[in-house]
Amino acid sequence: MAQPNCVNPCMKLIAIALVAAVGCGKSESKPAPAPNAEPAPAAKAVPAPATPPAPVAEIDPCSLVSAAEVGAAVGKAVVAKKDGPHQCSYGLDPADQQKAMEDFTKGGLANMTKGGGIKMPSAIANQLALTLEIAPATQSEDEIKQIYTGVGSAVAKLDPKAHGLDDAIVNGQELKDLGDWAFTTNVAAVNMGNGISTRGRLLEAKHGAWQLTLSATIAPDPGAAKLDDELVAIAKPALAKLK
Repeated sequence: MAQPNCVNPCMKLIAIALVAAVGCGKSESKPAPAPNAEPAPAAKAVPAPATPPAPVAEIDPCSLVSAAEVGAAVGKAVVAKKDGPHQCSYGLDPADQQKAMEDFTKGGLANMTKGGGIKMPSAIANQLALTLEIAPATQSEDEIKQIYTGVGSAVAKLDPKAHGLDDAIVNGQELKDLGDWAFTTNVAAVNMGNGISTRGRLLEAKHGAWQLTLSATIAPDPGAAKLDDELVAIAKPALAKLK
């Protein structure tokens, strides 16, 4: 029996957002200036270049927020994995997910119809994919918001509701007392019924020389307001440890 996938709709929107964000982040190439027909002026002495600033030290996001802290914020048992010099991912223990699916398949259809209704196994209805990225700040709050606004306009033309999404790429909540500035953006939300609901959301924040991006896809959907509280609970200890 084919298993429904509750994450795919959000993942499609996240992929669109990432592609658009990468495209928006690239600077447009400028045409080469026309050649100057006049004789070039005499060369002038060029001063020695200034000493470049010292590179910003690398930060391991996994050392800023533990899997236990993330799990306490979202109410799930979580494991962490370092994805590179700037990223740490948090998710459900794959061993627990595998056991939940095996227990479900042993009972067959009877497991889905207990109590006279259909109930999805926890391995399908319970999901978490969360990524914490800490990198040197290179964009302002307005620049980042403009990117998401542009992505939102493009996604709106695709008619998200026609693809089963309740909402997608909409402005979220301004977050006070969290870094120099912080805000959330909704990526996508879908409710398929029978206990299957998913939400994708982003938190962007700046603290000093650092920019924090926290992206989460979670099921069941806790709602935008509650998920914002959970993301803040994760981001706050990370920002507190940045200098």
